[in-house]
This record gives sequence, C-alpha cells and structure tokens, in this order.
Amino acid sequence: MVTGVFLDPRYQCLLDESTKHQAKSHLIDVFNLMNALSSEISDKIKTFISQDEEPKTHVTHVNDTDDSLEENIRNKTNVALENNLDIENLDSLMPVPIRLLLESFDGTSRLHNSVDVRIYWEKEKKLKTRTI
Repeated sequence: MVTGVFLDPRYQCLLDESTKHQAKSHLIDVFNLMNALSSEISDKIKTFISQDEEPKTHVTHVNDTDDSLEENIRNKTNVALENNLDIENLDSLMPVPIRLLLESFDGTSRLHNSVDVRIYWEKEKKLKTRTI
C-alpha cells in the first residue's frame, strides 16, 4: 500500500522519508524481478497485460471548494498544489535507470485529489519505455 501512495502524486506528500525509502526499495526490487522474469518467461507475462483497457479521459476541476479530502490534505501538509502540470509533453531520448526515476519522482508536484491518477500515469508511461 505504501508503494501505491508513493506513486500517487495526489498523496505522496503524506509520506515521511523513511516510508518513501521503503517504497522506492520495494519498487526497485519489483522492477529487477520483472526484468529477470521477462527474460525467462516473457510470453507468459504478456498474457497478463491487457491492451484492451482504455484510460478514462474525465478531467476534474482542481478548484473544488466543497472537497473535504483536499481540505484535509492541505491542513496536514504545506505542500503546494501544482495547478499547471503539463503531463502531455513528456519526452526524452535517453533511457533513465529506475533508481534515478524514483528519486526524481520523490517530491513530485502534488496533484489535486480529484485528478484521475490513471490519466496521469497514462501520460507518464512514456517514461517506462526509457527505463533501463
């Protein structure tokens, strides 16, 4: 569960440094295991990945005034809300090691809690193809 919270830019700000370190270590272990398995049984792994699911494109407004969860996050943290995050234009030519990707994601700009995190990660999946 901690790993999921770390990967969610809406709530990552609620984690302390020790918990973030634990989540990053777990993600690196999973990444390494996936790479090892993919070299041995790539065909079996591919059957578990569904290509049919399309992300929802519902966009919510980030200035909801009647949002108790957002108000609670604001009260618990002093982390600013990123209103102008451009997740449409992510691109790079160089692959990035997983450890550097996780370190760069640590402390990422917070999104409003009503933003659909699946859309965020659909845009971010370009990073996956650059990871070595």
